[in-house]
Amino acid sequence: MMPPRWRKILSDFLGNPTRSLLVVLSIAVGLFAVGSITNTRLQSAHLMRENYAAVNPANVMLVTSPLSEDDLIPLRKLDGVAEAEGVRTFSLRIRNHEGDWVRLNVIAPPDYAKKHINQVLVLDGHFPPAERTFAIDQFRLPELTLYPDHTVEVQLPSGRVMRVPVSAVVQDQTIGASRADGGFFLAPAQAFTTWDSLDWLEQPQTINLVYLTAGQNADDYDHLRALGRAAADRLEKNGHLVFSYAVNGRHDHPNSTYTEALASILVLLGLLVVFLSGFLITNTLQALLAQQVQQIGVMKSVGATGGQIARLYLVLIELYGVLALLISLYPVRWMTGVLLGMMQTGINIPASQPQLLPETVLLMGVLALAVPAGAGWLPISRAVRIPVQQALSGISPLQSALREGRVMRALRRVRGLSRPLLISLRNTFRRRSRLILTLITLTLGGAIFIATLNTRISLQSYIDRLRYYFLADVSITFQQPYRTSRVAADLMRLPGVGMVEGWSGARAELVLADGSGESISIIAPPAGSRMVQPILISGRWIEAGDRYAIAVSERFADVIPGLKPGDTLRLRIGGREHDWTVTGIFQLVGRSAGLLAYANGEVIQTELGQGSRTTNFRVLANRDQLTLAEQKAFGRQIEQELERRGYRVDEVTAGLRLKEISANGLDLLTAVLLLLSGLIAAVGAIGLMGTMSMNVLERTREIGVMRAIGAGDRQIMNIVLVEGLLIGLLSWLLSVLAAVPISRLLANTINNALFGAAAPLTFAPWSLLVWLGIVLVLSALASVLPARAAARLTIREVLAYE
Repeated sequence: MMPPRWRKILSDFLGNPTRSLLVVLSIAVGLFAVGSITNTRLQSAHLMRENYAAVNPANVMLVTSPLSEDDLIPLRKLDGVAEAEGVRTFSLRIRNHEGDWVRLNVIAPPDYAKKHINQVLVLDGHFPPAERTFAIDQFRLPELTLYPDHTVEVQLPSGRVMRVPVSAVVQDQTIGASRADGGFFLAPAQAFTTWDSLDWLEQPQTINLVYLTAGQNADDYDHLRALGRAAADRLEKNGHLVFSYAVNGRHDHPNSTYTEALASILVLLGLLVVFLSGFLITNTLQALLAQQVQQIGVMKSVGATGGQIARLYLVLIELYGVLALLISLYPVRWMTGVLLGMMQTGINIPASQPQLLPETVLLMGVLALAVPAGAGWLPISRAVRIPVQQALSGISPLQSALREGRVMRALRRVRGLSRPLLISLRNTFRRRSRLILTLITLTLGGAIFIATLNTRISLQSYIDRLRYYFLADVSITFQQPYRTSRVAADLMRLPGVGMVEGWSGARAELVLADGSGESISIIAPPAGSRMVQPILISGRWIEAGDRYAIAVSERFADVIPGLKPGDTLRLRIGGREHDWTVTGIFQLVGRSAGLLAYANGEVIQTELGQGSRTTNFRVLANRDQLTLAEQKAFGRQIEQELERRGYRVDEVTAGLRLKEISANGLDLLTAVLLLLSGLIAAVGAIGLMGTMSMNVLERTREIGVMRAIGAGDRQIMNIVLVEGLLIGLLSWLLSVLAAVPISRLLANTINNALFGAAAPLTFAPWSLLVWLGIVLVLSALASVLPARAAARLTIREVLAYE
C-alpha cells in the first residue's frame, strides 16, 4: 500500500494536470536550451580540437621560390622538425553558378602516398584524385557550376577553357590556418589534383609551399615562430627566397576563436531560460499552497513538523524537474545534430553523429533539481511557518496580505469603461507578486528577442565598415603585373568608368624582439587614394612622401602590447629587412584576418622590384551607390573588354561581395540567437498560461456569481482574454524600456567576441512592432485555454469548489 505522503504528492501532481504540465514544460524548455548549447559546445570543441589534430595540420607554412624535393632534405634534419612536405599551389579561374569566373586555389603534392600533413576528409568519391581530375572542397562547392557529367569549367593561365572531371568532394579543415587573405570566411574555392596533372594545367612541377610539423610544443606559438624563422633561414642560406611564413597550433582550428568566444555567451542565455522557468514554479507553488492552507494545518495538528511538510512539497517540485529532464533529453540530442550540421559548412568542422554527453546530462540533472528547489524554497518556507490556528481557519498569509494598493484604488475610480473591461483591469493587478513574476519573464523574453534583432543589425552595421576599406565598385586582379598607366588609360576609355587606381600588396614578416617572426599582409594603395577611408583609432593615415611608414590594424596590439603611433617595427619583405614607422592604428573587422597593414603603393612596388607595374586595380563607376548586382554586371563588362584587349585577368570581384560573404558568416549565430530568444518567449507564454489558469481556478466562485447574474460564455471568455492581453501589453511596454540597454550589452559582448571591438548600437524601431505582434499573439493563445475552461464551468462545479 502506498504511504500517505506519497499519495498526497501524487494527488497534488495529478489533481490539476494542466498546471503540472505547464510547469514541467517550462522547466523542459529551459533544460532544452542550456542542454542544446552546452552539448553542441562540448562536442564541437572536441571536433575542432581532437579531430583537427587528427588531420596532422601544418604547424609552419612557408611560401617560397620554386623548390625541388631535394631542397626539403635540410628542413627534415632541422632540430625540432617532425615532418617536412612540399606542395605546388596555384590559382586558376573556375565558373561559378552565376556564370562568372572566380578564383580557384589548387594544391598538388608530389606524391599522395607520402603526404601526411594537412590530410583531408573524403565526403564523396575517390581520393586521391586520378590524373587530370579534381577533388573539390565542399566549402565553396555550392557556389560553383557542377555540370551533370560531374565536371567543372576552368580557365588556364593561357586563357584556354576546359572541363575537368570531379572525382571527389573533400573537406580540408586547415583552410584559413595561415590567416592570410581574410581567413576561412573569405577563402576562395579549393581543389586538389595530381603532380602529373601540372603540365596539363600549364604549371611547373616545382614546390612553392612548404609544410612543417613540430616534434614537440606543437601548440606553443613562441616555439613555432622560432621554428619557422629557423626553417626560413635554412632555405635562404641555401639560396632560396621565403616570401612569408605563418604558424598555427596543432589543436588550434582556424575558426576556434569564434566558437569559443560565442559559446559562453550562448550558454549564459540558455541558463537565463532555465532561470525564467523558475518563476512559473514560484507562481504555481504560491497558488497551490494558498489552496492547501487547511491541509497544512491538519498535518501540523497531527504532529507533522515544518521540515516534514516542506519536504513533501519539495519532492513534488523535484518531481516536476525529473520529468522535465526526461522529456528534454532526446530533443537536446536532436538539436545538437541540427547545430552540428549547420557548423559543418558554416565553420568547417567535420560531420559527426550527435551524442548526449555525460557532462551535459549531469549539468541538466543538477539544474533540473536545483532550479525547482531554489524557486520553491521561499513560498514553501513561508507556508510551513503558518500557525496551526491560522492554517485551520483557511486564511493564508497571501490572502491576509491582499490589500488594495494604489492601482486597485485608482481602478475603482475609473468611470466610463464597461464592467467586463473593469473586471479584467482589476483582475490583472489583483495578485501583484504573481503579476510581477509573469511580467519579468515576458519582459526579459521580449527584451532579448528585440535585442537579438538589433544585435544582428548592429553586427551588420559593423561589417558595413568594410566598405570604408573597399570603396571601389570593382577590383581586378591580373595574372601578371602590368604598367599602371597603360591599364588605367585603357579602363578610363570604357563607358561607366569614373576612376582607376593601381594597388599593390605584399606578404611580409614582422620581426619580433626574440628574432622570431609573425606573418603580416600589407595592402598598398597609391598615395592619396580616394578608395579607402580608414577608421583611425590613433595617429594618422599614410601620406604622400611617407617612405618606410605603415598604418597597422588594432590586432598588432595582440602581438606587441602597448604599440602606438611613432613606434618602429622591423619588417622583412622579399628577404630584406628594414625599420618601418607606425603612423597610425586603424580599426578593422575580423579576428581571423590576421595582421594587416597599409603602406604607400610606390614604396612597396620598389621593395618588390615591380617598378610602376602591379597586378591589382580598383575601379570606381561614374555614378554612386551601385548595388551588388550592378557591380557584378559592371565587372563583367570590364572583364570582357580587358580580355578582348589581351590582358590576362585572374579575378574580377564586386565591391559589395566582401560584405555579402562576411554577412553570411553571421547566419549561424543569428539562427542560434533567434532560437534562444524564441525559447525565452515560449517560457514567458507558458508562464502566462500558468498564471491565467491559476487566476481562473482561484476565481471559480466569482465566475459562478457572474453566471448567476446572467453572464454568458462569451463574456466570461472575453474577461479572461482581455486580462491576458493586458499582461502581454504591459510586458511589451517594459520590454521596450529594457531593450535598449540589453541590445547594447548583447551587441557589444558578441561583437567583442567576434571582432575584438565594441559595436555601435543600431536600434530598429520595427523590432518593437515585431515583438508587439508576437507578444499579443502569445498572450491570446496563452489565454484561450484558461478562458475556455472558465466559460465551461457549471453551477455544480462552482458549488463543489473549495
